[in-house]
Amino acid sequence: MSRQLKYGQENCLLVKLNNQDNPAVPPGKPLKDLDFNFYSGLYRWVELRVQDKVYITDPVQTGRVAGGGILVHYENVNSKSAMLRVQTEVQNDAAQTQKAQVRAILLDAKGAEVGRVESEAAGIAAGAFGRIEQQLTVTRPQLWSPEQPYLYELVVEVLHPFRHRRLLSERPEAAPARHQPSPGISIPRLCLIG
Repeated sequence: MSRQLKYGQENCLLVKLNNQDNPAVPPGKPLKDLDFNFYSGLYRWVELRVQDKVYITDPVQTGRVAGGGILVHYENVNSKSAMLRVQTEVQNDAAQTQKAQVRAILLDAKGAEVGRVESEAAGIAAGAFGRIEQQLTVTRPQLWSPEQPYLYELVVEVLHPFRHRRLLSERPEAAPARHQPSPGISIPRLCLIG
């Protein structure tokens, strides 16, 4: 939208809604095959993001399999430790190559930090994206179960010169992770299931 906005002037954003079949919109099957039809309207959170020219991509907008946004994968999960692999896709919409780092911070249910990792600075060409992969080990994780549905939050930030912005937060929940909106920040949840 940035190219269409008129800086210093009033801008109007018009949202048009319909219920035409669209394979990109869940539930992913034709309306005629649904048991219940939503009949248009806003049934999900809507957000307008103001972001820098170097940012974490949106997984739906990129249209790439296992691409866009933040992909979290868990390995070797047990009561002693768990390893999280975090892949973050960062877009550079600036006119020149930008250096960016990604910081991932894992918080427990009370908001205390239980893990942190920061990538090396990576150059991302103008108009391109880069994937930054990290791994984080959690010692003595609280494993999720129906009896104890313990949740962690994974905060992922893009750091680059002149700017430091919290761009996306992931909340670990039952696999597969699903996106839940939060004021201004997309929050998927993720659990460690042992």
